[in-house]
Amino acid sequence: MHSPHACSANARLVAGCDIEALDATRAKATGTVAAKAGVSDIVDAAVVEGAIRRHGLIVSSDPRDLLAIAASLGQHLELIIHDGLLPSA
Repeated sequence: MHSPHACSANARLVAGCDIEALDATRAKATGTVAAKAGVSDIVDAAVVEGAIRRHGLIVSSDPRDLLAIAASLGQHLELIIHDGLLPSA
């Protein structure tokens, strides 16, 4: 279980992020990414689709599948590999 300090720090990180709704347009784009990459993990496909479209940065503790999806599309991802626990301020 994460400490209250780590949870608070993670909440601050998320507060600084743009959160998009998975509307019909994004869902179709995600399905296209998943199909082209040959994956069934829609969450990973949605993360990659959004990052590629927005030229965004991904923070992940497990980037292997994200990188594989991007590579299968001939794309490069900007990633920060993080253990999921942020120090308190």
